[in-house]
Amino acid sequence: MFVPFEYQEECLRAVQTVREKEDARRALVVMASGLGKTVTVGLDLRSFWEKHSGRALYLCHQNEILEQARTTIEAIHGSGLAYGFFHGHERTLQRTDVLFSSLQTMTRHKHLFRPNEFAYCAVDESHHSHAFTYRSTIEYFEPEFLLGVTATPNRLDELNIRDIYGEEVYSLPLEEALARRLLCPVDYRLMFDEIYIPPDIFGARRPPPIAELNKRMFSPGRDEAIVRTIRRHMGRVENPRVIVFANSIAECDKFAALMPESFAIHSRVPPKERAIRLEMFRQGLVQVVVVVDVMNEGIDVPQANILVFLRATDSQTIFFQQLGRGLRRSKEKKRVLALDFVANCERILMVSELHQRVAEEHEKQLQKRSAGARGEKRSPQDDLDSGAPMTLNTDEPEFREKIIPLLRLLKQVRPNFYPTWQEAGAAAKVLGVTTKEGYARTYARDIRLPSSPRYLYRENFPGWEIFLGRRAVERYPTWEDAARAAKALGIRTPQEYRERYAEDPRLPADPPTYRGCTGWNVFFGRQEKNFYPSWTDISDICRQHGILSVEDYRALCTKDERLPFSPWDVYPDFPGFNKILGLRHVVEDPYPTWQEAGRAAKEIGIASSVQYTRKYKSDPRLYAAPSESYVDFPGWATFLDIPPRKNVTDPYPNWEEASAAARNLGIQSSTEYREKRKADPRLPAVPYRYPEFPGWRIFLGKNG
Repeated sequence: MFVPFEYQEECLRAVQTVREKEDARRALVVMASGLGKTVTVGLDLRSFWEKHSGRALYLCHQNEILEQARTTIEAIHGSGLAYGFFHGHERTLQRTDVLFSSLQTMTRHKHLFRPNEFAYCAVDESHHSHAFTYRSTIEYFEPEFLLGVTATPNRLDELNIRDIYGEEVYSLPLEEALARRLLCPVDYRLMFDEIYIPPDIFGARRPPPIAELNKRMFSPGRDEAIVRTIRRHMGRVENPRVIVFANSIAECDKFAALMPESFAIHSRVPPKERAIRLEMFRQGLVQVVVVVDVMNEGIDVPQANILVFLRATDSQTIFFQQLGRGLRRSKEKKRVLALDFVANCERILMVSELHQRVAEEHEKQLQKRSAGARGEKRSPQDDLDSGAPMTLNTDEPEFREKIIPLLRLLKQVRPNFYPTWQEAGAAAKVLGVTTKEGYARTYARDIRLPSSPRYLYRENFPGWEIFLGRRAVERYPTWEDAARAAKALGIRTPQEYRERYAEDPRLPADPPTYRGCTGWNVFFGRQEKNFYPSWTDISDICRQHGILSVEDYRALCTKDERLPFSPWDVYPDFPGFNKILGLRHVVEDPYPTWQEAGRAAKEIGIASSVQYTRKYKSDPRLYAAPSESYVDFPGWATFLDIPPRKNVTDPYPNWEEASAAARNLGIQSSTEYREKRKADPRLPAVPYRYPEFPGWRIFLGKNG
């Protein structure tokens, strides 16, 4: 029997009030990492089922989070319900009471489910909801209630998830959770051995900009010295469990090699091996894991008591996510030690300001208690020490010598910044800045421009496109308004829309993301009742007209109103354009499972997806596209039993860096990208797999 903490009860009451009294069909919950968001979802689902019926869908972008969520929710609801997964390694199609699905897999196969298939839908780590294709998937479904949960609602690209879920009905941010003793106290240490502060910067009439300070003050830490420091602190902690956050796979593997007692955990480690390593860490069979990306979100390891940040980031979102991995309370630890090998001034400011906010919030809590306010139910103070909820190594002599003067200097520099993002944006435009990347190269020319306007103006920063004047402040409020605007421009097809929507800055890149707009057919005013009754009819028509490509099909759509632009939105059993256009290899007696097909492919010497497209016809029982033909297709590596690649150059860690590299190569289209990307081995073959890929136009810098 799960008994919620008082703050969880507060949250559950808030959600239920919105659902029952205000008759709302959606809600957003913001709760700091480590407070039990999944438990809260499971308890809310129990409340929902007390008055409603129907299946539940749990969506997230990481399989590891889904596995963990199922364990928690099954513990709440018991084994009497049917549970299943729908992701790249397991696709349960039989009826389940709760289905745990990855957004990536559901995006490709949502047509297998009716829009009203699920009565309750929860989206974990919902700050990803605006990511390319994710939003259209979330809005494809029409549940009776949609719940978004996240610890960090503000996205890196500043798109507002409140457009999807509404304003927060409950919010318990990190600083308040720490101050209320709901999370494990933090002993935060900025490691400053590699900081050199030039004496000439103090007392200067005009302090240098932060970008120049970063270049002059910080030198890269020596990896071996960092490892020695980590080991020294491990020796001071009873039963140390260490998570080291690296910036790249190469750095991750390098540090794991420098610490033989550790495991590397990253995306190139096979999923099963990754799960084994993580479980060994949980069980204490290994003391140290060096990670990149895969543990920023959602993965709970309450035993972790030392966090190591190898390189600083000025992203508050990522910082809070990583810090949250060590904050969940556990009987085995009294405090968590954070070792931050800081590498820029912004990070020092970020940590210092968090420390100050926690201290201020803690003072408020002390005043409430002294005034006789009722304490927390199941008070965490009962089993945690009574010291400050967050300490910073300000009392150390070296800190006072180096960091405190630097903080004073930074506070002198900051007032020189433009007071509002509007003024800063106008100044950036005067410099000719049109892109985020261009801003990073140019902002230092104006001393009043901050290196990270998104962080400095974080309370109301509108996003880079608005900041740089590339887009109007508001898009059209409804899809009907956007459709009329597109029609006024003479846009009649999805292809035309993608090429020309930027002519009107109020038009969104992807209209089906509007609530109520279920696809291009609706957007362009085509009614389902006028479409041909089945996909076989449109297949016959395509063959009569000699249509051999999707582009030709879309052109034919403009002449025949009964042809849908997006046939997969109309025909649930739509098999894909290759089949309806007669381009697909016909298989009379296919292998019934992907396992048998995979073995057959290997027997004829196929060792890669590229070889498969050349050789599959050698066996008449092989599908041309097994990834589409087998609903439980596990991916090419598993299908062909391809061993993990070694000595592969690290891809760019995010789409922004990949975008800058692609544009440096002069790439102007997705077709050119496929042809030219190999000139830079760090460019991925499929950039749209980045979690927040914004679409090809923005990726290639053609959106403004």
